[in-house]
Amino acid sequence: IDMSFLDRLKGFDRSNITDATLKRLRTYTSRPDFDPVLVGQKNLASKSLCMWCKAMDNYCKIAK
Repeated sequence: IDMSFLDRLKGFDRSNITDATLKRLRTYTSRPDFDPVLVGQKNLASKSLCMWCKAMDNYCKIAK
């Protein structure tokens, strides 16, 4: 178990996400089943991570 995972998410440098990382991220965020409501029906922690991923993707779409 990575005890620093949450801290790394909080401190993630969203302004410097590489295009390669965004491309990999969007293979998930573009899927219709990668929806926080659907994911949350299975696991609440996963719902939060799904929301974070979508937020990073949206931030990059606007910032870049």
